[in-house]
Amino acid sequence: MKAIECVSAILGGMLLGCAWGMLFAPRSGEQTRADIKNFFEDELEKYRSKCRSISEKLKEEVDDMKQAVATEMTK
Repeated sequence: MKAIECVSAILGGMLLGCAWGMLFAPRSGEQTRADIKNFFEDELEKYRSKCRSISEKLKEEVDDMKQAVATEMTK
């Protein structure tokens, strides 16, 4: 198969796939973009929540260590 035939076949398949997707998509593009945006916003909030939790735990550990060092220093 020549390179030009291969490229033509790939481009033809891409066009056919795009047309098929547009004809049989379950939602409009606007709704799909909104769903994707909402998904990433939810995941970002989960990530931020986990980061806050870890940060709080680390702060508590550092405070405990400071107190332990201070107690040992006063002995």
